[in-house]
Amino acid sequence: MKNKLNNKFLTIIAATMLVGAAGCSEDSAEPEQLFVEQSESQTQEASLQEEESKEAAQEEESEEPVPSSDESSTVENSCSLDSLHSDGANVWAGTILACDGDYMVAGAPNSDQKALFEFDGDSWTEIPTDRKLSSGAFYSCYGKEELDSLSISVHVRQKVLECDSPAADSSPQSSSSDSKYVTTAKAGERYQSASRPACDGRNILIINSVHIPGNSKQTLESEIGKAMAHDADLEFTLPGQCSSLRASVDGQDVYPIYYDFGLDEQAMCEAKAVHGGNARTLNNSADFSDPC
Repeated sequence: MKNKLNNKFLTIIAATMLVGAAGCSEDSAEPEQLFVEQSESQTQEASLQEEESKEAAQEEESEEPVPSSDESSTVENSCSLDSLHSDGANVWAGTILACDGDYMVAGAPNSDQKALFEFDGDSWTEIPTDRKLSSGAFYSCYGKEELDSLSISVHVRQKVLECDSPAADSSPQSSSSDSKYVTTAKAGERYQSASRPACDGRNILIINSVHIPGNSKQTLESEIGKAMAHDADLEFTLPGQCSSLRASVDGQDVYPIYYDFGLDEQAMCEAKAVHGGNARTLNNSADFSDPC
C-alpha cells in the first residue's frame, strides 16, 4: 500500500514538472520571436538607407554633364531674332536656319536668300559673301578656305552655301530655260542673280524698271545687265516679288532695278533727292505709294 502511494506521488510530481517545463518553454519562445521581429525591422531600415544612397548617387551622376543654366541661357538669348535684329541692320533675315551662339545662318522667309552671321558678344555681323558659281547658277556663297578658317559648328556649316569655283573661271550662265523669269544677268564684268527681298516693310529706291514687248529672256538679260552695270550696289528682283511691286504692264514682265535701304526711310528719301526714281515700301498690301 505504501509503495502504491509513493508511485502515485512520484507520478504527480513528474507530471507537474512536465507542465512547468512546457510553460517555461512557451515563455522562453516569446523573446526569441521578439528578437526576430527586431532583426527584420533593422534589415528593412538598412535596405531603405542603401536605396536612398544609390538614388542620391545616381542623381549626382546625371547632373554632372548638364550645362549650367547661365550657359544655356546665353546661347538661347543670342540665337534669337531679337538679338539678330538688335542693331537694325539684319531685319531682312526673318528666319534662323542654324545657330551655335557664335555663328548663325539666317535668311529671308519663303526665299533662298540667306547669309552667315558672326556674333561679337553684343551684336550679329553679316559675313560678306562671294558671287560665285554653285550648282550651275550664280549665288552668294562662301569660299571653302574662308569657312575652314572659322570655328563654325558642323550643324551650322551644313546650312552654308559653299562655292564650287570662281565665277571668273566659269562661262557665262543664262537664266534656266525652265524658269519663267530672268534669274541671272551679266552686269559689266560681274554676274548677278535676282534678289528675293522680304516683303517686311523695307524701303527700296527703284532707279529703273526693265520691261520689253514679247518678254524675250535673252533681251531682258541684256537690258537688266546694262541697267545695273554702273553701280555694284544695285539689285534686281523678279516681277511681283511683293504685291507692292508691279508684276507686269501691258503684258510685259517688269523687273525693278533698285537700291535696298532696309528700314532706313530717311536714307532712301535722301538718295531719291540725288538720284531720282520711285521710293517704295516692300509689303504684301498692294501699297504702291511713295513714302518720300
